Amino acid sequence: MVNPGYEALTRARIVHVDQYYLRADAIAAANARLIAAQAEVSIVRF
Repeated sequence: MVNPGYEALTRARIVHVDQYYLRADAIAAANARLIAAQAEVSIVRF
């Protein structure tokens, strides 16, 4: 996944994202929003 030639995929950037954005509370909040949105899809109800 690390690609030193692409700024967004440098090791330092990936470490930064992991440390500051991939937190359990953020993942739980995102999952809750995805589940709520999925519940609005008509075919899912079937």
